[in-house]
Amino acid sequence: MATTFYQLWHSARSTFGPGIARVRGYAGKHKVLTAVVAIVVLGGAWYAYGAATSTAGETRYYFGTVARGTIVSAVTGSGQITANQTLSLTPQVSGQVTYVGVTPGEKVAAGTLIAEIDPTDALKTVRDAQTSLESAQLSLQKTEQSANAVESSRTDLVNLYLDLPDVVTGLENIADRLSGNQFLPNNIGTHGGEAYRQQALSDNTAAQSAYTVALAAYQNADVPDADASQLAALLANAQKAVTLAQTAVGSANIFLTWYQNSALTPGAPVPASVTSDLATLSSDASKLSSHNSALLSDTNSLSTEPLDQASSELSVTQAKNALQDAENTLAKYYIRAPFDGTIGAVNVHTYDQAGSGAVATLITAKQIADLSVNEVDAAKIAVGDKATLTFDAIPGLTLTGTVAILNPVGTVTQGVVSYDVQISLDAQDARVKTGMSVNASIESAVHEGALFVPSGAVKTTNGQSYVLAFVPPLATTTADATGGVVTAAAPARVPVAVGISDDLNTEILSGLSEGQQIVVRSAAGAGAAAAAAPATRTGGATGGNRGFGGGGAVRIGG
Repeated sequence: MATTFYQLWHSARSTFGPGIARVRGYAGKHKVLTAVVAIVVLGGAWYAYGAATSTAGETRYYFGTVARGTIVSAVTGSGQITANQTLSLTPQVSGQVTYVGVTPGEKVAAGTLIAEIDPTDALKTVRDAQTSLESAQLSLQKTEQSANAVESSRTDLVNLYLDLPDVVTGLENIADRLSGNQFLPNNIGTHGGEAYRQQALSDNTAAQSAYTVALAAYQNADVPDADASQLAALLANAQKAVTLAQTAVGSANIFLTWYQNSALTPGAPVPASVTSDLATLSSDASKLSSHNSALLSDTNSLSTEPLDQASSELSVTQAKNALQDAENTLAKYYIRAPFDGTIGAVNVHTYDQAGSGAVATLITAKQIADLSVNEVDAAKIAVGDKATLTFDAIPGLTLTGTVAILNPVGTVTQGVVSYDVQISLDAQDARVKTGMSVNASIESAVHEGALFVPSGAVKTTNGQSYVLAFVPPLATTTADATGGVVTAAAPARVPVAVGISDDLNTEILSGLSEGQQIVVRSAAGAGAAAAAAPATRTGGATGGNRGFGGGGAVRIGG
């Protein structure tokens, strides 16, 4: 064997040795070229290995969860401080004037009712919204009661099947005795009791059959985790078994009572078995009556369809928001003085039609913030909205205010429609001078207890909004260094209805539940690292010559 190996080695050396020697000689004379070739070969090998093992082409998903809190949609912009001016009190709604409460030259305080426009339709809308809220609250209460009924049903079923086997066994034993020699027809037939005995035996057979079906369903069910519809089916089976057992107990009791009172010779002792059976039947009747009442209560309280408490809570939130919107609209029918001043003129009388013109003018020396907003932002603002004011010239100073005037008539500048907004300052500050620049953030909508997701997670196709989510959720413990998760599975589109939004978050009206995992963003290949960085947004549209954009803040758990 050694000779054979040596021969092979010698043959290979003879064949390739000269070639290897020539290569070595060439490499020794051309060291630079050889080094370059070696680097290229090694680099190609490394590239091939990297391509085979890289995840650069795979998609990474970054996750978030649906949160609940207070979301504030705001409009931001800038303007100037003005004072000593006459303000036109123009209504934002039209209709017949039903009340005028001031006269020219009259001094009025902030909040004084200047005029009233017929609020009949607005009052009806508020009443309807109140009714809808009450309905949603009742539905939520029903949902909560149904959730309690689920637990009650589980407990009552467990308790029933602790008692029912003994009751059914006792009935079977009594039925066996009723079939014995003591109660043969020739012993009781002359007294008319055979019909009672046959009824007792027949009712026992029906009770035994119903019990067998109900017990099998109960044993096959996972009662601790059963939902409302599953429990409803178990309750129906159990109630049938209990009802038929009650009937069987009653029939047996009728026969034995008849036997005790009518079949025996007067003065003869009552058999001990009869006395014992009558006592057992009395106890069983009491147990079955108690269980039947509990089952009936559970059936009445338990819905046959699964109830979603989160959905009911969301309906209440939506109804509250609708009521708030209706009340805000109703307030527009009452024109009030936004701050102290003197009535300069009254332009309407009772029964006049109010429209786009001023109903009165108010002369005031109080400082106000004078702004201009574009038509998109104007549609979001209402008189009475709260505002936060800051000043470039006074760092650190923040004042609050209220939208006092929103001119319903817009002006067009270079094709852009804008509307004048005047904000009354809640407090005066001596450092604030007339003509100073002011920055305002107006809270156009505040929804408490709202569900929301990062705005970047919401997509829209053909008018339908949706978010991406994995069903079932993916384990985030497999996230890589960028925080992303690589998976071959594709996320599903979950249709959603959206509400208000701020710079970072969007309200979800339906389609998602609190705590649910969603895809916030995704990235493929090298873009994954960039996607891991926090996203930022900037406010956008311009209103006239002053910049405006949708803005806001979100308060979690508020």
